[in-house]
Amino acid sequence: MVCSPSHGSTAMSKINTEQSAKSAKEPATKKPRTSDFIERSPPKGTKTNTTTRANSPKKRRKSEGGDADQPSTLAASASDISAAGLDQSLTTIVSEIPFGPSSPSISPKKKSSQRPSSFTFSHISVASLFRRSFTRIKERHSQHSVCKPCYVQLERIKYEKVLPLVVPEYPVSFTYLLNSWDLEVAAKIGEGSFSEVFCVTKVEPLAGHAYVIKVVPVGEHGQPRFEDLLPEMCMSLAGRNLLESDINRAPTFIGLQGLHLARGQYTPEMVAACEQFALDNPGEAEHPLPTERPVDQYFIVFFTSYDGVELESTLPVLTPAQKCSIVLQITLGLAAAEAAFDFEHRDMHLSNLVVSDYPSIRNGSPANSLIEFRVEGRSHWVNSFGKKVALIDYGMSRLVVDETLYTSFSSSILEGRNMQRKTYREQHELVGGNGGYRTARPETNGLWIKFLICKLFPKRPVNPSKASYAAQVNRLYEVLSTKAVCARSCIPLIASVTESH
Repeated sequence: MVCSPSHGSTAMSKINTEQSAKSAKEPATKKPRTSDFIERSPPKGTKTNTTTRANSPKKRRKSEGGDADQPSTLAASASDISAAGLDQSLTTIVSEIPFGPSSPSISPKKKSSQRPSSFTFSHISVASLFRRSFTRIKERHSQHSVCKPCYVQLERIKYEKVLPLVVPEYPVSFTYLLNSWDLEVAAKIGEGSFSEVFCVTKVEPLAGHAYVIKVVPVGEHGQPRFEDLLPEMCMSLAGRNLLESDINRAPTFIGLQGLHLARGQYTPEMVAACEQFALDNPGEAEHPLPTERPVDQYFIVFFTSYDGVELESTLPVLTPAQKCSIVLQITLGLAAAEAAFDFEHRDMHLSNLVVSDYPSIRNGSPANSLIEFRVEGRSHWVNSFGKKVALIDYGMSRLVVDETLYTSFSSSILEGRNMQRKTYREQHELVGGNGGYRTARPETNGLWIKFLICKLFPKRPVNPSKASYAAQVNRLYEVLSTKAVCARSCIPLIASVTESH
């Protein structure tokens, strides 16, 4: 039956009256959002009146229109999954996940007006990570393993796992990051298995002061998953505590300045640095050029102090005394990290150690060349002889910060005959195979200390008349060649010299 206009108006009036009466009796309830439990620090110059900002017509239009430089919301990712061909049941599972807030539009046109006063990091608490289970999604996705778009979108849903560890807690552009820290790209200086490393310098106030940004693409096929980056992210944050702690102190860890989630393309300066690196190092440049990546690629960005060059490249110029000092520095640093976080590096080859100059005389006193370590409250001192070593790349590490974080190894690294591959195989056997990498086996640190001694001193034992600490290094190697022990168990072997200062 078709209603006349008058009849329709009367019916609609009646319905509206009933709805108004119902709404008056039942107060509206607001569904809690993830953003209600996340505290953010707005960039400098941003007004803190959230009511005014939320009700602004300009703000509403910007939210509705989106921003090409910023990522889409996770809800949009869920709709992409449905469009990609997943069945209705998977769509239902995805819709049950409480998505985070939309990413604010951060695309600064004026560097000075958009720059935050500073990025601050609270003490790490991995217990604050969102503890959501994606088991059901993984089970459903296993039936669609050949669908690359499905994999990518499902993986991106999980990026909320890293949000509590980054500042700000949403993806931003590389332009925003560089401007926020007053940085300019000097050069690309290296590549890791997945990462690219750039040397950057401060524009002001410390003009020319060098830092490093390590950029790891994540979330696409053939790239690490977001959850795979958690151990390295957490250890980078935890390592800052080891630089200052009164209980367990280890200057052998890098100084983290910032940890960020980026999205989009490299800046023109970064692209030029990659192209120049490929021209200068054709045998080392293995990663695709930035222009070959998706325009909406996600990255984890580590902004750290510049702690020197790879140990492998400096070996020819190191003195025996400096090499012995490096062994003791690493042993004490690993011991402090074991005591603090049950830390195991598990990938301590020479390219994951960097060496920098450490003045042998400071303030006119040779005693100031000593480096202090603390393990469970006890101080240990090591003479640097002008060189300080630092551990980098915690991507394969295991540690406990509120919960156990670890990464399993690919079986391909067990193949080969060199000393590094042999150490991987010994480690694999020590942890009990593929299923044992979650288990605490701090003896793996002992395996890598032995590896370091073998690489620094191909001819052993070390002649005590030619190097300080030679006797301690020889004793370490003798014990570690017999059985694998943790770094803390190595301390009695070197304490006679490290505690005497």
